[in-house]
Amino acid sequence: MWPEHLSECFDLDSLRTFGGFDEDEAWEFFQELAEAFLDDSPARIQTILSSIPSGSFDVVKNEAHSLKGSSRNLYAVKLGDLCEALESASGNSDANSAGRAAQALAYEFARVENALNKMLEPA
Repeated sequence: MWPEHLSECFDLDSLRTFGGFDEDEAWEFFQELAEAFLDDSPARIQTILSSIPSGSFDVVKNEAHSLKGSSRNLYAVKLGDLCEALESASGNSDANSAGRAAQALAYEFARVENALNKMLEPA
């Protein structure tokens, strides 16, 4: 049921018991959250990437915070950690650190996005 390719980006052990549901219910709930994540998150990534050069660190921090929550809800641990690093760098208004963190975040987001899209493809 849980495609193994998800293990590259997600904590599968936690997902299998997601929300205290049985495994079938957890799988269905995860798919619903994944669809919502894919609908919402690309715009957040674009906002982050476009806000750093202009020094809009409050915007970056807020978007990173929101993305951190949704990433951790999906047990995309590395993505959540990168969001936290960007949130911290933005809070310090450190353009160099924020830029590096945003690039790492965009790369990991692309990996997560690809894994979710592959999972949601019709058979």
